Amino acid sequence: MVWTYTSNDTAKGSWAPRWLSGGRGGTNNLAVNTGINAGLELFVRNATNGLQSYISQWNQISSLRDSLRPFSVNEFNLFAAAKSNVDDKFREAEEAVEKSRQALDEAVAKAAHEPLFASGLSLTNAQRNFRDALTSSAGAALGRIRAINDAALAANKDYPLFKEIKARLDEVQARLSDRVAELLASGDAKEFQTLDETCLADNAFRKRADLYASAKKLLDEDPFAGAKLIGFKGDQLEKYLNERVAPIRNEVGLYAGKLSNDVAAAVAYELKLVERKQSERFFDAYLNQGLALTSFGTGFPLTRDLNHRISAEAFSSAWKQLKFISEDLVSSNFQKYAPRDSAKWKSFVGSVADQQAITKALMGEEGILGSCSISLAANADSTRTDDEWQGTWRDLKVIFDGGPAEATRTGFDTDQKMADVPVQQKFELRQIKNVNTPDSPTAKVIQTGDWGPLELLHKYKGERDKADPKTWLVRIPVTAPGAKGWIRLKLKFEGALPELDKWPTS
Repeated sequence: MVWTYTSNDTAKGSWAPRWLSGGRGGTNNLAVNTGINAGLELFVRNATNGLQSYISQWNQISSLRDSLRPFSVNEFNLFAAAKSNVDDKFREAEEAVEKSRQALDEAVAKAAHEPLFASGLSLTNAQRNFRDALTSSAGAALGRIRAINDAALAANKDYPLFKEIKARLDEVQARLSDRVAELLASGDAKEFQTLDETCLADNAFRKRADLYASAKKLLDEDPFAGAKLIGFKGDQLEKYLNERVAPIRNEVGLYAGKLSNDVAAAVAYELKLVERKQSERFFDAYLNQGLALTSFGTGFPLTRDLNHRISAEAFSSAWKQLKFISEDLVSSNFQKYAPRDSAKWKSFVGSVADQQAITKALMGEEGILGSCSISLAANADSTRTDDEWQGTWRDLKVIFDGGPAEATRTGFDTDQKMADVPVQQKFELRQIKNVNTPDSPTAKVIQTGDWGPLELLHKYKGERDKADPKTWLVRIPVTAPGAKGWIRLKLKFEGALPELDKWPTS
C-alpha cells in the first residue's frame, strides 16, 4: 500500500492511499472499499495463520526451557543436601535429578531436529532467531499498517473508510499484536543464558548427570556375594574401592565445566555413601562367612557347654579359621573400615577373641594340640582338712590311653606330678588305698569325657594360680568309702587360658 498526495482543491491537499486517487464518491469508492476490505481480510488471515506458526515455534523454545528448569532445580537441591550432610535428602534429590535428566534427554533430542536449533542447542540463539523472524512477520507488519492508517485518518478526519480500517485493525491488534508482544516478552534472556551455560553448552548437564549416575550405580552393586573373604585381610574391599570408586573420583577432578566445585562436592558425598554401603556389604558378608566357619565347630571346649563337645579335628579346623580371622581383624583395612559401632560386629569380634585365646592356649602358634600336666598339690597346714583322705587312701592314679602305669603317692609337702594328659583326651582319676598291697581296694573318683583336663576346670570351677597364669587349681570331692576331704589337683597347660567367665556360653 503506497500513500500519495491527492486533492480536489488545489489550495488544500492531503495524504491518502494511492487507491483513493480516483475520487471520493460513487462507484469507484465502493469498489475501492470492497477491495480494501478483501485485502485487509486476506492480510489479517495470513497474519493470524503465520502467528500460529510462530506460536508453535515458540513452544519449541519454551518446552526445552521447561525441561531444563526441573533438572537445574533438582541439581541445586542435590548440592544443598550434600553440603548439609543429609543422606535422605541427598538420595531424594538424586532420584529427582535422574528422572529430570531422562525427560531432558528426550527434550534435547526433539529440539535438535527443530529449525530454531539448527545451528546448535542454545536458548539464547533460538530466542534471537525467533525474535528476528517474528518482527518481520505479517503479524508484526500489522502494527506498521495501523500506523499508516492512523496518519491517513489524521489527515482525513471525516473519511469513514479510515475509521472502519482503524476499528478493524484495533480488533485484530487486540488478537495478534498483543500476542506478539507476549511472545517476545515471555522469554527471560538472563535465565536462557544461565541455562545455556550450565546445562546446554558442551552437553554439560549430561556430563554431570553421568557422573552422578556412575557414582549411584556403585551403591547397587554387590561385589562380595560369593567371594571368599576370610584370610585376605580386607584386600577385596580395598581393591573394589581402588578400582571402582577411585576412577570416578578422578573423573570428577577432570570436569572443568560450570558448577565444577558443587559437582565435585556432590560426587564426593555420593562416593562417601558408596564407601559406607560397600563396607557394610563387605562386613556383612564377612560376618556371615566367619560365623559359618566358626559355628560348625561350636561346642566344648570352645564354649562352656559340657553337653556338646567337638572333636579334636573340628577344634584344629577352628584354630586355623580363628587364626585367619584374628589376623584379618588386626589388618589395616579392617582397622580402617570395620563397623565398630555395630553391636553384632562387636559381639563377633569379642567371640573370636575369646575362642582364639582358647585355641592358641591349647595349640600354640604351630597348631598342634598340647598336653596338660596334672599334679597332686602339696600338703600344708592350711590344707589339712582337704587332705584328710590321704591318711587311709595312700595313692592316686590318672588312667588314660597311653598314660603311665605308676600311681602317685600322697602326703608330700611338695607337688607330685602324676601325668601329662593330651588336652583332648578323656581320663579316669582313681584312689587306691595302698598300691603296694596286693588287691588293695580302689575307688573311681571321676571319669571324664573328651577334653578331660578342661572338663575339670569348668566342672569344678578351677582357680588360676596367681603366680603362674598357665596353672589352675581344682578341688574334687573324694568318693572312696570312709574318705573325707577334697582331692586338690594342679593343672598346668602349655598356654594361658582365658578366665572361665570369658569363655563363650554357646
